[in-house]
Amino acid sequence: MKILLKGLGSIGNKYLKVLSQLGINNFDVISQRKNLLFDNLTVNFIDEPKDLYDLIIITSETKNHSRDLLSLYKYADLILIEKPAFSNYEEAKMTLRNVNVENIFVSYPLTQSHLFPKVQTMCENIDSPNLIHAKCLSWFPSWRTSRDLSKGYWNDPSQGGVVREL
Repeated sequence: MKILLKGLGSIGNKYLKVLSQLGINNFDVISQRKNLLFDNLTVNFIDEPKDLYDLIIITSETKNHSRDLLSLYKYADLILIEKPAFSNYEEAKMTLRNVNVENIFVSYPLTQSHLFPKVQTMCENIDSPNLIHAKCLSWFPSWRTSRDLSKGYWNDPSQGGVVREL
């Protein structure tokens, strides 16, 4: 499976870890950061897509999701965007007018990634799942234990605040 990861912050590294646990160990990455936190991966740092991909995962800063989606969507059949997908409704509306929304998905909390193999097993006899409904209840300060919660987009109402993170 050919995967391109856009953005290599803490969330991007978590995706690499989860995917490597599923047996995927070769990735192209577009990122200014080169802070790879895991061994046993083949990561090719590139400046722009060099091919078509089975999956593109966008984990860049939320303020860049629209730009990144518009520049990358033509390189893959499936796109996964880290939540929150957009900074505001207008940005979402403008962006989604210009892409095939049937191929774009928004992620869910990676703290539950241990459920991937279980869901995969449960769905083996289903041709294609049409809908998965999930609920997540958590305490926001426990998400970012090493960061000052007064600094960041989640503390800025003009960017959606913590509600955007949920």
